[in-house]
Amino acid sequence: MIMRRLLLILPILLLCINLQPAAAGEPGVTFAPGAHLRFEHLSIDDGLSQNAGLALLQDRQGYLWIGTQDGLNRYNGYSLTHFKHDPDNPASLSHNSIIALYEDRDGMVWIGTWGGGLNRFDPATQHFTRYLPDPANPNSLGHPIVTDIFQDEQGIYWVATLGGLDRFDPVSGQFTHFRHNPNDPASLSSDVLAVILPAADGKLWIGTGAFSIPGAGLNLFDPATGTAQHLERTGDCLAAPNIADLLPSADGAALWIAYGGYGVAGGGLDRYTPQTGACTHFDNSQTFDNQIADNNFTDLAFDHEGVLWATSWSGGLWRMDTDGTFIGIHHNPADPESLSSDNTFTVLPDRSGVIWVGTLSAGINKLNLDTLQFRTYRHNAANPKSLPSNHVSAFSETSDGIIWLGSIENGLVRFDPASGEFTPYRSDPDDPNSISGDMVLTLYANPDDTLWVGTLGSGLNLFDPHTGIFTRYQNDPANPNSLLEDQVTNLIRDRAGRLWVSNFAGLSRLDPGAAGFVNYPLPAPPVSLGLVGDELWAGTWGGGLYRLDLSDPRSLNPATARFASLKNDPANPNSLSNDGVWAILQTPDGFVWLGTQAGLNRYDPQTGQFTIYTEKNGLPNASIMGLLQDRQGFLWLTTNHGVVRFDTQTETFLVYEKSDGLQGNEFNSNAYFQARSGDLYVGGVNGFSVFDPLNLRPNELPPPVVITDVAIFNTSQAFDPAQTVRLNYDQNFIAFEFAALDFQSPDKNQYAYMMEGFDKEWVQAGTRNYASYTNLPGGNYTFRVRAANSDGVWNETGTALRLTVTPPFWQTWPFQVGLLLSVVVLVGVGLHWRVRSVREQNAQMQKILEQRIAERTEELNRANERLREKAAQDAVSAERTRLARDLHDAVTQTLFSTTLIADVLPDIWAMNPNEGKRRLEEVRQLTRGALAEMRTLLVELRPNALVEVPLPTLLRQLTEALIGRSRMNIQLSTEGERKLPPDVQVGLYRLVQEALNNVVKHAKASQAVVTLRLGDTVRLSVTDNGIGFDPAVVTADHLGLKIMRERAEAIGVKLSIYSEPGEGTQISIIWQARD
Repeated sequence: MIMRRLLLILPILLLCINLQPAAAGEPGVTFAPGAHLRFEHLSIDDGLSQNAGLALLQDRQGYLWIGTQDGLNRYNGYSLTHFKHDPDNPASLSHNSIIALYEDRDGMVWIGTWGGGLNRFDPATQHFTRYLPDPANPNSLGHPIVTDIFQDEQGIYWVATLGGLDRFDPVSGQFTHFRHNPNDPASLSSDVLAVILPAADGKLWIGTGAFSIPGAGLNLFDPATGTAQHLERTGDCLAAPNIADLLPSADGAALWIAYGGYGVAGGGLDRYTPQTGACTHFDNSQTFDNQIADNNFTDLAFDHEGVLWATSWSGGLWRMDTDGTFIGIHHNPADPESLSSDNTFTVLPDRSGVIWVGTLSAGINKLNLDTLQFRTYRHNAANPKSLPSNHVSAFSETSDGIIWLGSIENGLVRFDPASGEFTPYRSDPDDPNSISGDMVLTLYANPDDTLWVGTLGSGLNLFDPHTGIFTRYQNDPANPNSLLEDQVTNLIRDRAGRLWVSNFAGLSRLDPGAAGFVNYPLPAPPVSLGLVGDELWAGTWGGGLYRLDLSDPRSLNPATARFASLKNDPANPNSLSNDGVWAILQTPDGFVWLGTQAGLNRYDPQTGQFTIYTEKNGLPNASIMGLLQDRQGFLWLTTNHGVVRFDTQTETFLVYEKSDGLQGNEFNSNAYFQARSGDLYVGGVNGFSVFDPLNLRPNELPPPVVITDVAIFNTSQAFDPAQTVRLNYDQNFIAFEFAALDFQSPDKNQYAYMMEGFDKEWVQAGTRNYASYTNLPGGNYTFRVRAANSDGVWNETGTALRLTVTPPFWQTWPFQVGLLLSVVVLVGVGLHWRVRSVREQNAQMQKILEQRIAERTEELNRANERLREKAAQDAVSAERTRLARDLHDAVTQTLFSTTLIADVLPDIWAMNPNEGKRRLEEVRQLTRGALAEMRTLLVELRPNALVEVPLPTLLRQLTEALIGRSRMNIQLSTEGERKLPPDVQVGLYRLVQEALNNVVKHAKASQAVVTLRLGDTVRLSVTDNGIGFDPAVVTADHLGLKIMRERAEAIGVKLSIYSEPGEGTQISIIWQARD
C-alpha cells in the first residue's frame, strides 16, 4: 500500500503500462509460457516471527519490514530482527498483530495494529511511541484497529481505522475524527476504512470495508472541508462495496481499484479514470479464467517496469502481461519452489527488482525478476504438457522453430516455445516405427527437417516429424556395414554431407545415399565431434583427441586412414590439460577451444600451443561440458558449477548460477545449443534453461549498505548510526556486522571495510559481512563499509560509523605533563642522595643475596637427592610422572623463587621500603599462582574432580595458575549456572586449557580474556591481543589446533577460530544440548 503513494508522488520512476507485446530481442523480464518460476521463501523456520505476512514495507535505508500476527520483523537479507510487545517496557510495540506499515518523510516507521492502536518507531533510538484510544480524551485515537496511514504535504497524518478517519496533528498531538453520519450525505459512506490514497488535487481517496466488516464503496474526501463524495456504480464498475487497495496508474490519470480484503466479499478489479468517468472492469469470469472463485483481490503494486501485480484471497498471485492479459501464478504442492500458498495478501516490489508476496499462513515469498531472464523449464507432475523429464541431454531445431530435446528417461521430446508445451516420443516395444530406446544422448537436424536421434544402447534413429515414423539403425554383428556400436554419443555432418556417428567403439560414417556404414574403431570412446578446417576432430573419454584429415582420400578407407592425436603429457605443460574432451569449438579467429575435465583449453593450430584456463583463472569448476559462441564473440561454457561467459579479449569470466535463474548448477554433456534466434539452450539434471546472451542485463543499482550490529566482547550494543560510539580503553575487542540491502542474491553481495585512523587501506572481505578489531589505541576513528551487489556494482560511498576510544588516564596529556613535572622535581631532590647510597646498598644486598642463594642452593641439592632416591624406590604410572613434573616445574620453582625473595625481604625493606613493597607484591603474586597451580594439579590427581567441581571454578583455578606462571593479564568473565554432562565439562575445560597454553607459548600476548556464558546454549570464548596468525597458511595440526578440533568434535561443540596477523586471536566455542 505504501508503494502506490510513491508512484503518485514520483511517477517518473515508473514506466507506463504498455499493452502491446514487447519487441523481439528487447531486454527485460519474460514470463514465457510453461516456464518455471522460482520463489524463495521466508517463514518461521527461517526466523520469521509468524507466517502471516499482513504488511510489507521497504524503508529508505533499504530494510524490509514485515508485519505479522505475532510481531514486527526487520530483514537485512541475512537475518531477521523481531520487535514485540513487552508489558514491562512502555517504549516497546503496543500490540503484536501488525496490519499496516508506513514510512514518513522523516524516516519514522508507523505501525497500524489489530487492537493496539497506532505506533511510531524511531530507527535512531529503536523506541516505539504509542497512540491509543482513551475514552477520557476525545482528542485521542478513535479506534484501536488501524488499517492504513498517510502523511500529507502539510505534515498531517491521516489514519484509517475500523471506526472512521482520524486526522493527527503531530504538533498538538491531537486527533480529529471524521465519521459516517447516516443523516449527512457529505459524510463518509462507512466507518470501516481499509485504504487511503492521495489524489492529485490534495483530496483523499478512501476505500471502505475490511476485516470481516462490509464497507460502502469508494469515497473522495476533501480535507479542507471535511466532506466526502460517494462514487456511484456505473455498469460493472464501482459496484462492489469492499475496497482492499487503491493504486494510481503510472501517469496518474487512472485509478486501479482492488475489491475484496480480509474476510469480506470481493468484486474483481477496476481501472477507473476520474476525470472522464471511463472505467474497465476485470472479474473472475471475464478475465481470470475462473481461477479466482471469490473474485477477492487484496493488494496491488507496480514493479520497476510498470507492470501491475495483484494478490488475491484464494487465487494466488496475478501479473498483468504486456498485452493486457493477466497471468496467474499459483501454488504447486509438487514444486517446493512454487508460490508457498494461493492465499496471498500483500505484494511489494523492492528497489532491486525483487517481488515480495505475503501470504495469510505460509510466510513470505520472494521472486527475483532478474532470474526470469533465464527461462527455465522443468517437469510439472500436475501439467501433462510440461517437460516429461528433468534430465535433458541434447537439443536441436527444425526450420519451423520447434526445438527438439533428448531426454535420459523419456526419449525424444518436441518443444514449442510459443505455447510452452512439450510432446514426448517414447519407445514402444510393440511398435517398430517408434524410437528404438528412451535414453537419447544426441540429436542432429537435417535440412529437410528430419532428425537423427542417437541413443545410449539402442543405436541410431532417423525421425520424420511429418509422419511420426522412426527408422532404426543398429549394430548387427553379422553385418560389417551396420552401425559399429549402439551407444551413440554424438553426431555431425561434414562439408561433403557425410554423417559421422560417434559411439563407444569408435566412429561410423554414413555417406549420402549409402545404405551401410563405414566404421573406424578407436582405442577410446569418442564423446564429442567437431570440424576444424578440413579435419574431423573427435574428443574421447579418457583417450585425448583424435584428428582425421578429410581432404586426404586415404581417410575415407579405415584401413588406410591415419589419425593424429593430441593428448595430455604430465611432463609437458604445453599439452592438452586432460584426456577427457567433452566439447570442441573453432572460433572465427582460428583458435580451437576444447572443454575438458580439467579446464578450458585454447589450441592454436598454427603454433601447436595450448593455453589452459582453470579455477585459478576464475572458472567456478574445471569440468567443461559444453562450448558455444554468441554473436558478440563471447564464449559460453557449461560446467558442473554453473554457466560461464568468457571474454576472450580480457580473459575474464562471468559466472551465472541457479540463484540467477538457471535450472541448477550441474549441466550435462551434449546439452548445449544455439538456436537460429541466437538464444542459448543449456540442459542439466533439473530441466533446461533458455536465454538471450545479448540481452542479459546486470543489476546496475548500487546497493544501500548499513551497519547492523556493534558488539563488544561478543555482546551486542545499542547504537545510533548518526552518533559517535564511545569505548573505554579496556573495551578492546569490538566487532561489526553489516549488510548490503540488495535482496536479489544476498549471499553473493561483496564487502570492503576500513577503520580510518587504524587501517592503512581497504580490507577486501569478499562475501563476509563481519569485521573485528582488538586493542585500538585511544583516539578518534571512523569505521567505513562499502558494498557491491551480486553483479559486482559497488556503492562507493557506503556508510560510516564514528568511534572514540578513551585512553587510560595515564595516557592523557594532563597526567603525562604532571608526571613529567613530578619526575623533574624528584630527580632534582633525590639525585644527590641516590648517588651516595646506591653503592652501599648494592654492596650490602649482594652480600646478603649471595649468602642466601648459597644456603638455598644447598637445600635444593639435598631436596633433589631425596627426590632421586624416592624415584628409584617407587614405580609410578605415566600420568603420575607427568603430574609430578608439572608440580616440580610450576609449583616448586615458584615456591623456591618466593623463598629467595622472602628471605632477603626484611633486609630490603629496612633499606628501601618502596623496593620492599614491590618485592612483597611479587611474593603475593607468586604464592597466589603456586596455590592455583597446586589446586589445578590436585584436581587432575582426582579422576572425578573435573566433573564434580563447577566449570567456572575450574576455569578460575586454571587462569590464576597461568597468571602466576606467565605473569600475563588473564581476565575471566562467567555468567549463569548450569550442570553440564561430564564429558562436555571435561572437554570444555581441556579446550580452554589448550587455548590458554597456546596463548602463553606462542601468541606473545600481554592480555587474554576468557568468557563463559552458561544457559540453554553454552558460549565460551578465549581472546588475546597477541600477534595472531593467518588460518589459511597454518596447518591443521599446528599450535594444537588438530587436538582442539578433535576434542570439539568428540563432544559435539561448534569450534570457530578467527585470527589475522597482528590482530590477535579469538576462539569461540558453542555447545547446545541435543533434544
